[in-house]
Amino acid sequence: MKTILVLLITCISVSAQTFFPSQDAYVSQYNPNTNFGAEGSLVLFSNLFNFNNIARSLVEFDLSSIPQGTPVIYAVFHVYMYNQAGTDFDVDIHRALMPWLEMDVNWNNQPAHDTNIVATLPYQGYDWWHFNITDLVQLWINEPGINHGFKMKFRIEQYPDSLGRTAYFYARDTSLNQPHLDLTLGVEEHQTNELTTLSLAPNPASRSTTLKMNSPYDGSSRIALYDIQGRLIRVICEDSRLIGDRELSIDVKTIPVGIYFLKINTNDHQHVIPLVVIR
Repeated sequence: MKTILVLLITCISVSAQTFFPSQDAYVSQYNPNTNFGAEGSLVLFSNLFNFNNIARSLVEFDLSSIPQGTPVIYAVFHVYMYNQAGTDFDVDIHRALMPWLEMDVNWNNQPAHDTNIVATLPYQGYDWWHFNITDLVQLWINEPGINHGFKMKFRIEQYPDSLGRTAYFYARDTSLNQPHLDLTLGVEEHQTNELTTLSLAPNPASRSTTLKMNSPYDGSSRIALYDIQGRLIRVICEDSRLIGDRELSIDVKTIPVGIYFLKINTNDHQHVIPLVVIR
């Protein structure tokens, strides 16, 4: 799912934070009353060995330290897969709709989940899997009371063959490759009326994005792209006259995946827009 991010007439700074799960567990249809909250694995099963055994995993993060309404620029859930059976599967993430407790949850009392898929990945191998859950985290930050975490499950939970599919990921109850959530947050610093319109879309972008702006001032200007460490990547425009409506296309096909910042300097003002490059 791609998100269009539009920031209007705002100068921002950013902060990067990492969160580890406050609770996680898996639930098993074959053991419907058993709790697996203390296990070191997040497990997914589909129709395993003709036992009609479906397993799903639940993960929750405590984000109460983030002020309500803080803009989320990028949110990625990282989880490491260390074992599996079969490779022809997709793993989906769904928002959990009700509270649950790590040491109490089981198949029979697991929380319902939203049928809409928040993020999905095809088989990624024995490695870190990176789920972009930016929209979901923004929802939680805007409405903290509905943060009950999310559920990981196979897209197909009933395979026609007898072997089914399995996937084992490390849980928080292990010291090795713990799952975690990386957030890049925007912090509004001040507003200025110098630019009457300012937007960048699409954002995230995979091939190109378009900057739209309107400046009432006839003066020197510079538009440049920087990486998250503040290094100059490219000068987009250097113009002594940047007045009226302007629309600039920015090619990002050759820029590596990551988070960047578009800095627009006009007269004595600077505007900063985060840009996320994806593939």
